[in-house]
Amino acid sequence: MVARPTWYLDVDGVVNAVPAPARRVRDQFEHTVLTVADSTENGTERDLPVWWRPAVVQAINTIARSGLADVVWLTTWQDQARTLLAPRLGLDVFDVAVPSPGSDAPEREDWWKVTTIKDHTDPGARVVFTDDDLSTQARTTLRNRYDPDDLLLVTPMPSPGLTDQHLDQITAFLTND
Repeated sequence: MVARPTWYLDVDGVVNAVPAPARRVRDQFEHTVLTVADSTENGTERDLPVWWRPAVVQAINTIARSGLADVVWLTTWQDQARTLLAPRLGLDVFDVAVPSPGSDAPEREDWWKVTTIKDHTDPGARVVFTDDDLSTQARTTLRNRYDPDDLLLVTPMPSPGLTDQHLDQITAFLTND
């Protein structure tokens, strides 16, 4: 039996448009403000505006529910993506990829998100990674680990985040079209 592909999903700049979307497309988005514990400030709470497209939420849920991929949060939001963000946006409950110990150590050559993917996913697996901050080094590291037919890297513009074209590309990859 072949394992399901894993879709590693970031929040800001992917699901959450940062900054707010342009006025000409803003009617496609919903908006809320969430009070989050800031991981960089020892849990200090702050209000964070969230702009999302219901069509993106629906597409992510459809992919997960259909079994095309296991959707996994890979974000600095950590567990708040599952417990705070997802319920407010109408996203299903997805696992959170827990960074490997020491994955953010300064001497590590790899970005912590790349290290986490490598530590949680076998080289022969199929992987989708959506993040607005994919560097050339991160792309190269992942491309050196996974077969080109088994890896899809999607780097949306931070605003608007994932587009219909990205979702079509992801669906085509997952269905082998």
